Amino acid sequence: MTDPRRGFSDLARYVKDAEAAGEQEIAAFFRAVLREDTARRRRRREDLAGAGAVTGNETTAPGPWNKRPAAAPAYPEA
Repeated sequence: MTDPRRGFSDLARYVKDAEAAGEQEIAAFFRAVLREDTARRRRRREDLAGAGAVTGNETTAPGPWNKRPAAAPAYPEA
């Protein structure tokens, strides 16, 4: 799985490179991809937050998985 932030920075670089090369149509394409990707990430974050999942903004996750496991029973030494 790739880091979504890297994909964002790669796309932003493609926009800059296309603009620097005078390729406005290509730059517009990558700007549109950036907008769509940003909207997808926002929807996914909202969907996950609605489902009670950790979205990266919380410090602790809700639910039983956030509790420490019970201590292991002590076994007598042999």
